[in-house]
Amino acid sequence: MAVKYAKPVSILFIILGAALVGIGFMLLSMTGEFQIGMVTGIIIGLFGILSLNNPLLVLENGEVQLRNLFGMTLKRYPVSTVRVETDTQGVPRLVTPKPNGRNKTLLKGKSFFFDSAASMALINAVQGSAFD
Repeated sequence: MAVKYAKPVSILFIILGAALVGIGFMLLSMTGEFQIGMVTGIIIGLFGILSLNNPLLVLENGEVQLRNLFGMTLKRYPVSTVRVETDTQGVPRLVTPKPNGRNKTLLKGKSFFFDSAASMALINAVQGSAFD
C-alpha cells in the first residue's frame, strides 16, 4: 500500500517547468545570454515527473517507510510505534512519538499535495493492524 503525490499538483509542476524552460529559451534567443530560469524549470519539471511515479509513504513488512522522489527509503517506522489520531478539525493523521515526548505527524488524511483516498486507505490499514 502506497501514498503518492496528487496528480494535479505533479502535472502543474511539469507545466510550470516547461513554461520556465520555454521562456528561458525565448529570452536566450533574444538576448544571447544564458537564463538561470531554464535550470530552475528543468528541476521543477523533473520534480513533477518523479512525483508522478514514486510514492511518498509505503506500508510493507510491518513498517511505514518514508521515501524520497528517487524511491530510496529514508526512514522506517514500525507499525507498533505509529498511532492514528485526529487533529482539531477531526481529520485523522498518522503520528509517531519523538524523543522529546511530542508527536511527529507522518501523514494527514486530507492534504492538497497527496492523494487523499490513498492516504485514508493507509491510515485505515495502520489503524486496523494496530488491533491485530
